[in-house]
Amino acid sequence: MNNPVVFMFSGQGSQYYGMGKELYASNSVFRSWMLRLDEAVRQIAGWPVLAVLFDEGKKKSDSFIDVRFTHPAIFMVEYSLGQVLLAEGIRPDYVLGASLGEYAAAALAGVLEAEEMLEILVRQAELLESNCQPGGMLAVLARPELYHQDCIINNNSELAAVNYSEHFVLSGRSEKLDLLESYFKEKGIVTQRLPVSHGFHSCLLDPVSQEYLAVLKTKRFKPPLVPMISCLCGGQAESVGPEYFWEVARRPIRFASSLEFMENRGAHVYLDLGPSGTLAGFVRRLLAPASKSKTATVITPFGKETDGIIKIRDLIARR
Repeated sequence: MNNPVVFMFSGQGSQYYGMGKELYASNSVFRSWMLRLDEAVRQIAGWPVLAVLFDEGKKKSDSFIDVRFTHPAIFMVEYSLGQVLLAEGIRPDYVLGASLGEYAAAALAGVLEAEEMLEILVRQAELLESNCQPGGMLAVLARPELYHQDCIINNNSELAAVNYSEHFVLSGRSEKLDLLESYFKEKGIVTQRLPVSHGFHSCLLDPVSQEYLAVLKTKRFKPPLVPMISCLCGGQAESVGPEYFWEVARRPIRFASSLEFMENRGAHVYLDLGPSGTLAGFVRRLLAPASKSKTATVITPFGKETDGIIKIRDLIARR
């Protein structure tokens, strides 16, 4: 029996200028969906995303953190890539989203039309910009238990994600994360500041809770047509609605728990549809040596996106 296929979608922090550009130039399905979704953002917000995302004057290493553009851009790339794989005859048995990636996962699962999901994300970005203080997120290469054991850490931040046994993410005010960066450096612990403008998955988002819930309640969410593995609950999401999508932004990401949930059910083929291959890297860290599961990416900052499609075709044919 073929191993089930999981489409995975990452969130904020995985974006960069030019992500998906090679596929945009070479794949008509990807390009047509990117154009369609870019026009949807124009209609919703009055500004284009593609002109910013593919700005020739920007390098991949340049800071790309304006949520008015990064929110829709991440969704557009991930959803469009999902449509490419569907056109290739590669269908998911499950979708798995992390943070903002849960919106792309839900749209692929038929919970909302892509344009409606984009509207939600654009409105969220607008609310964040106008109501929330700037903040940040800090990835820490250490045991997640450290957060609960060290009062200096938990008094100055909130736990935003647990990705694997030696990787967790903190969220909070920028000045407090600056303090923690120095603290970790003194202890010899490696950290990395994520390219984000806000402290997602923390109380810094609370000022928009009521207005954002009001936006969400204007939508009619349908039951997913594809089982959704949620990093909000660390397992399968039985139903999704307005409160669920608020909690996705506010509560911690439980990627490690979600992967454990899947692996307890047997081997899978995990396809990372995010722009950086982040989740595929986490999967490799989490898989037991005896696991028969496989993982693959398409889009990464290193290019060769067309080759990524070919590799996935081969992987699916051999599963």
